Amino acid sequence: MNQISNAIQNGIDKAIQSFQDKAIDFFIYVLKCIGNFIVETSDITCPIICLLALAFYITGNRKAGKYVSGSIVFYFLAQAIKGIALK
Repeated sequence: MNQISNAIQNGIDKAIQSFQDKAIDFFIYVLKCIGNFIVETSDITCPIICLLALAFYITGNRKAGKYVSGSIVFYFLAQAIKGIALK
């Protein structure tokens, strides 16, 4: 009776461990895809955000100034990551 219980428990433990490994691999894959999407679309989105923020800044919204510089910095960082990832 004890051997059957141990065998069942070992099977359940292996199944749980396998599920955890697959779940971790899936979440890593999803995060990589999201990161790749962000880096690939930074060519379009960063200049648009920068120009919109600059327009808001010029019209009087002083808080938009940080988005101008942030967008430029993020664009250069994304291009650096893209350059490293392609090599």
